[in-house]
Amino acid sequence: MGGGDSRGANRRFYDRALGALALRADGDGLEPHHQRDFWNFPRHLRCVEQAAGHHRVGVEIPLVKPLAESTWNTLSISVIAGLAAIIAVLPIAILISRFRSKVGTLAHFLVIATFAVPGILIALSMRFWSLQTDWAYNLFNNTKALLVFSYVVRFGSLAMGVVLLSVAAIPRNLEDAGQTLGVTRFSRFVRINLPLMAPGLGAAAGLVILSTMKELPITLLISPLGFSTLATRMFSSFEEAFIAEAGILAVILVGLSSLLTWTLVIRKSDHL
Repeated sequence: MGGGDSRGANRRFYDRALGALALRADGDGLEPHHQRDFWNFPRHLRCVEQAAGHHRVGVEIPLVKPLAESTWNTLSISVIAGLAAIIAVLPIAILISRFRSKVGTLAHFLVIATFAVPGILIALSMRFWSLQTDWAYNLFNNTKALLVFSYVVRFGSLAMGVVLLSVAAIPRNLEDAGQTLGVTRFSRFVRINLPLMAPGLGAAAGLVILSTMKELPITLLISPLGFSTLATRMFSSFEEAFIAEAGILAVILVGLSSLLTWTLVIRKSDHL
């Protein structure tokens, strides 16, 4: 009996939340329609108004399409951020491991120190910088490039340690043999170093990808208009009391994280 009362209370709560979304263009209240459709996971009902004529229109938006869009946005921006983080920290790791450079040591310290900075502070700093600087505003404001750069600043330290370990694990005698055979430095890097570092670089990229997928403050403040990820859409669903939709998003996010964890981190770690 207690379970039935609880389900009834929850149903009435969602009915009121759904009814609050149905508003007339002239400000009058509109009764909720087809509230049962909210419980159909593949589709849910949102009532909207046409600006002219006060015509009431019930628009049934497929849930699959926005979920697929948010999932694709999450995967694409996370992979780009992971690759960008590897490109950013790999030269630093080479400077430290191969050349014992003081510049590399300073850059390594700065990269590691950014992990202690909260994501909300990085997001506010990036937003302030892009708004107050003319060239940054013209190039980066409301773009995915600024979002990716913010992710790299926030999570580059996760990749730093693994990349540094991968560079240090390359045997020196292989490079010496290539140099003796007259192979150029770039060719040695592409044909010898890069294949040996590939498992470590993949694991490092995986750490950045997994952290980027669930990042909320930076994504909310820096992402372009209309760009939604699983994390931001889940946040919006909770705000609008669409708990069922938020649950689906959470399941998708956990599933993607588990798959990427196995593919990029756990499986790659056996080769480190």
